Formats: sequence, C-alpha cells, structure tokens
Amino acid sequence: MPRHTGSEKRTRIAKACILCQTHKTKCDGLCPCGQCIKRERSSTCSYSSHRRLYGRQRPWPKEADMDVSKETKTRTIKVEDIQEDHPDRWLREQDGIHIAIPKVPNTMRDTKGRATTVENLLSRWISGNISVASSSSAVLYLVLAFAAQVRSASALDAHRSRSFFYHGRRIALLELTEYPTIETVQAFSLISLYMLGCCRRDGGYLNLGTAISAAKALGYHRAESTFPQCLEDRRLRKRVWRSLCVFDILLCAMIGRAPMTSAMDSAEEDFEDHRQRPDPKHPEKCQELGLYESARAISILKQTLLEIYTQRSAPLGLLQRLSSKLRQMGTELPSEIRSISPAAFSDNKCPKTRQLIIRNATVACNYYFSMMLLTRPFLIACLRAKYNKTPTTVGSEMRDGEESSEVDKSVKYGAMTSFDTALKTIQLLHELYVAGVLYNNMPLAV
Repeated sequence: MPRHTGSEKRTRIAKACILCQTHKTKCDGLCPCGQCIKRERSSTCSYSSHRRLYGRQRPWPKEADMDVSKETKTRTIKVEDIQEDHPDRWLREQDGIHIAIPKVPNTMRDTKGRATTVENLLSRWISGNISVASSSSAVLYLVLAFAAQVRSASALDAHRSRSFFYHGRRIALLELTEYPTIETVQAFSLISLYMLGCCRRDGGYLNLGTAISAAKALGYHRAESTFPQCLEDRRLRKRVWRSLCVFDILLCAMIGRAPMTSAMDSAEEDFEDHRQRPDPKHPEKCQELGLYESARAISILKQTLLEIYTQRSAPLGLLQRLSSKLRQMGTELPSEIRSISPAAFSDNKCPKTRQLIIRNATVACNYYFSMMLLTRPFLIACLRAKYNKTPTTVGSEMRDGEESSEVDKSVKYGAMTSFDTALKTIQLLHELYVAGVLYNNMPLAV
C-alpha cells in the first residue's frame, strides 16, 4: 500500500524538461534539473515552450505572481512580437487562451520579401483568420518543422521539429488527399525532405511520389501554353514542377532508381531558349535564378540516367557529347552564381549573404554531382582495366611497345575528370563548413 503523503509536502511543476519527458523520469522543474545533473548532461537540459490548451493550467515559476491586465486580453498581437530578442518567450495570452507563436528562423528569410509573406501568414494564423485544420496551416507546420530540423542547434530544436512535423503531416493526410491542390504538392514535398533529413530514404521516396502524382493530377507537367491562367500563375506552376523534377532526379540518382518525372507526357524544357531565363525584374529573381541553373545541370543528369544507366550501356560518343555540353553550361553561369567562397563576402554571417552563398553552393554541387555521375563509367572502366591485367598481358604490351590509343586517352581523361570533380566538391563543402555557413542538417547534392 503506498505511503500517504500530506498535501503540503506534495510538489507540482509546470513542465518537465525535454530529456525527462523523453525518458519518462521524474523532473524537479529546475534548469538544469536534478536528473540531468545526475547524468552529467546539464548543458542539454532545456524546456519546451509549448503549453497544453486543455485542463487546469499550473502556474509557472516566473509567472505565478504576475497579474495579467485586461488590456492584454483584448489587444491584437503584432507581427513584431514574433521576432523578439528572447526566442523562449513564445507564449502570449489572447482571450484567455495560450497560443504558441514560433519565431521565424533565418532559413525562412528571403532577400525579396519571402519573409514578409511568412510573417503575414503567421499573423493571420495567430489572429485566427486561418483555420487550424486548413491546408495553409499544414504547409506552415511542415515549413517550421523542416526549418527546425535544418538548424538543429539544440535538443529543443529537435523537439520542436518532431512536434511540428507530426502535426503538419496529420493535417496533410486528413485534409489534402481527397481534393489535391497546390498545398498537397507542397506539403508532401516537405514531408519527403524532412524524412530525407532523418535518413528515411524509402519514406522520402514514397511521399515524393505522392507529391508528383498530385502535381500531375493538377496538370503541372503539361506545357504552360495550354493553360489560360495569368502570367504569375504560369510561373508558379512552372516553378513547382521544376522543383519537383530537380528533387526527383537527384533523389533517384542517389538511391539508384528510375526518375518518376520522366514520363512521356511530361513537357520538356528548352534551356537553350533565352526566354526561359528568369525575369530580372521579378521580385523572387534571386531564388528563381538558382532554381533555373540547377535545372539546367539536372537536365544533363536526367539524360545520363535515362540513356546510360537505365539502358545499361555507356557509348563513348554519348558520354563525350554530354560531358562537353555540361562544361559549356558551366562556362555560361552568371557572375552572381559564381561567387561561392565565403571570403568573397564581407559579412557571410548575415542571413541574406548566407542565403546567397548557400544558393550558389547548391548550384555548384548540382553541377559537380552531374559531372561525377556522367564520368563515373570512365572511372569504372579504368579501374577494371588496371586490376584485370595479368602478367602475360602486361609482357605482351611491353613487347609491342605501342602507345595508348585515342580511345584509351579519352577514357583516362574522363576518369580524371570524375576524380577531380569529387575533390572540388569536398573542398567546397569543407570551406563552407569551416566558415560556419552550413547549417547542422541541410540536404545538398553530394
């Protein structure tokens, strides 16, 4: 029979730390708590800023003696409250209900106003103009989950990432699968990216297939001339389908599967047409330029997958033609894309500058990865020729005294190109890592 304890000796805490919640151990509510001190993990002891919206609210230690004025209940929450100096102050009171207000991370900032769009969406979400189970809410939860996963600066980021992801995925499955919309494509693409960040390749591949199927159901894979929408809608459809193609081909190339966007009814982009280039006056030209240049490199990667790896044959003429075409594309890169080194920027810690460096590095990695996969057959051929030689064949070659043929020189040159491209990729990522530009968990084409 349990021992009776008086009510005056019982203690209740508002919330246990994240690690105690995970391991289901008793927490004393301090920071660091006794359990974390006992297990020598004081530096990782942190508390979630989320408060439950049901049941009796227990007073927090710092707020037990604070009186909330009536003005706080009636006034509206401004957008500036989201970007406080203290990220742990997430909670506000509005009409007696606690609302969690996430802070906009640096990964969601854009040089041309995308952060403003996110802030407007957050303010509408907080004020109640967006339904909790709406499609926009699902995408917003998943964006916050992916941003927290990319940053991964603490255990609190991991906890927030999981919470936002599970809630956003639940809304997406319940609300966005019956009648596909553009939010369906965005939501399942974000789910796929999140799962890749968790090293769940098969789950990411499955959800990417759902996003591509939704885009095809909406006709995003067709030529834009067949749709009478306004110019901005056409750009949106093209950008969504182009992003899906880039993501699909990169993922399938890494896991060794056939691309899902390579169907015969898909409209092929003509990158030789200069009208396909982003409009310099467009407000999102910064992002569209990076996506366009990545798509150009991915177009060569797509031909490599379909004409070489899928057919299980590597004609020398085709490899040389695609290789020269990819090199020509690399020489045509705009000057603003070529600046990759953090030393070329005065303040590489600035969010805008950091975004530009990451954009340029992503484009460079896409070109490097396409070249590595294209010249990989040359490297395999050289390695096989080297290790399959017997002493008899070596002696006969020395007696003949013949020089290597032109074909052998081309194969060796392609093998060295593959090796050099891999070294350039490693050097680029090492330089960005040392400069502190890369986030802790972000997907790059390597």
